[in-house]
Amino acid sequence: MIVKNDPLVSLRRSVYFDHDNRSQFARTDSRSVERLLSYTVRRAYEHTRFYRKSLRKHGLTPSKIDSLSLSDLPSLPITQKRELRENISDFLADDIHVITCGYTSGTTGARTPVYISAEEMEARILLRQISFKHSQPSNEVGIRFFGLQHGPELGNYWTFTIPVYFDPNVKPTVDSVINELGRSHLLGGHVRYPSSLAISSRPLRYLTGQMLERSIAPSSTSIRRVLNYGFYCSKAFRDFCLIQWKADVFDSYGLYEVYAAAVECELHGPKHFSSVAIPEVLDPATKTPIENGEGILTWTPLYPFQAAVPILRYWTNDLVRIETGSCRCGYVGPSIESILGRADYSFDFSAQIRDPTVPRVIGICDIIDEIEATTPLVSSRTETQPRGYGDLAPRFTVMRPDVTESEPVTIIISLEKFFDKTGSEMKNVGAKITNDLESKYERLSKKLGNPIYFDVKIVDRMTIQDPIMKA
Repeated sequence: MIVKNDPLVSLRRSVYFDHDNRSQFARTDSRSVERLLSYTVRRAYEHTRFYRKSLRKHGLTPSKIDSLSLSDLPSLPITQKRELRENISDFLADDIHVITCGYTSGTTGARTPVYISAEEMEARILLRQISFKHSQPSNEVGIRFFGLQHGPELGNYWTFTIPVYFDPNVKPTVDSVINELGRSHLLGGHVRYPSSLAISSRPLRYLTGQMLERSIAPSSTSIRRVLNYGFYCSKAFRDFCLIQWKADVFDSYGLYEVYAAAVECELHGPKHFSSVAIPEVLDPATKTPIENGEGILTWTPLYPFQAAVPILRYWTNDLVRIETGSCRCGYVGPSIESILGRADYSFDFSAQIRDPTVPRVIGICDIIDEIEATTPLVSSRTETQPRGYGDLAPRFTVMRPDVTESEPVTIIISLEKFFDKTGSEMKNVGAKITNDLESKYERLSKKLGNPIYFDVKIVDRMTIQDPIMKA
């Protein structure tokens, strides 16, 4: 049983006693991370059935685990989503006190239970206390939409935050949110109004439409910052927020089953990784780590910030473009330059093009960008059969072609008619999406030595039963 050098005990000491050394858990130097990595893996070995068997299979004994360095990370087994979903009880640690349980959204299959322990809840609160002590107070008033589980908190600074529940199918919740946007709060002797929203893109579009129907201009509120999480943040959505709300958008990446995040830089640089988990980006074909280029993001969340369900090298199946270097904000290290989308919906040519620095992925997010750039994000009238904010964007599917080295590649996109567009207008939309995508991937086509074609087929509303809902 692990007792010596428990990181949670050290974290408590840092917050409550060793005031001069409170920042040690906010550091990202290799020694601090390696200590947490070794403890995380040792604990997974000793307290979970899944990793006890898996690590032994990979020849990792307790003595080897105790001397792990960051360079040894590729020797650890990769954990697939299917393994977690089908064997969740084998991942649950036997040395902790579970206090709550949530569920993933289930967009990649059955919903997976996510257990949270008293230990990790305490660690996350203590870490935020450290962050607050090293941050400047903020006059910001934030509204966070309850129930949207992807992504980080509002930020590591003092923020007065109002949690609200919002369901497009429950009208009173829509009304209460609109009322909350105009509510004043007396803070520090000054009257403050909500100035930031932590919300996903589609709920915000739905909220915007509801406000416009009530003749309320979103820009008349004090909201000037939108923290997006949950759905893909397209360029069209950023423009939409600037026009409708006069608000700046900051995007983030997160998973409910892993306590980790990558948050867009305050200077609108790339998304920087949090220090509570170790990210890797792996070549899709070889599964070897890369420092620059396109690959699959994996996470190893560190104890004590994730304790109930230890996970090593979690294969997210999300394709990202990574870059390693320094940012204008002072951050140094790997960052997400762009999110390409889930591998199941994207088109990966890494087997044909081995150089990771050459664009070799057609990401589903690129297709979403083109669709949202050519269709309205908010309707000028209410749809006769509303299906909730999840379907505000036109529903679409993509047919994956059989990629060979000798034949052209044709990607077929089925796109439902948008209710603000006529048939002839939708035909023009389809042609524009086709031309823009083929132009964008002309370089990739030349690198492959085969042409890449796109065929956008317009179909009737309500006919696509299994749309691509999340990037």
